[in-house]
Amino acid sequence: MNLDNELFPLSGISSSETLHCNENGYFSIYKSDRFGFNNPNDEWDKNNIQYLLLGDSFVQGNCVNRPYDLGSILRSLSDEPVLNLGYSGNGPLFYLATLKEYFKLNTKNVIWFHSENDLYNLERDLGSKTLKKYLEDNILTKT
Repeated sequence: MNLDNELFPLSGISSSETLHCNENGYFSIYKSDRFGFNNPNDEWDKNNIQYLLLGDSFVQGNCVNRPYDLGSILRSLSDEPVLNLGYSGNGPLFYLATLKEYFKLNTKNVIWFHSENDLYNLERDLGSKTLKKYLEDNILTKT
């Protein structure tokens, strides 16, 4: 990732078929929501979000199809609304930026998934003036 470019996408392309990886003998595919994450689009319209998930490719659901991704499983087990804001390649500063940009005031629980590679991502991302501003700003934006 080139940190000279101070514009960073936090998610994928909105409302589109997203082709993923092939680790299981098939390419995983999902239709992204209005913000480019791996959620049913109507999940954003729910009155109360029980769980908001932050993380990288594991949380995003790389290499598995719905309903086998983490957000879908949690949605099914809890019978509650879940927003999956995980995205491949993201690290802790991206998680923080994503939380601040997409946090919904009606969210009850935020689950922040940490992976071993996040330490490398954090070291990489601390070189970005834009991402470091999220550390300085204590305000959550409301979506």
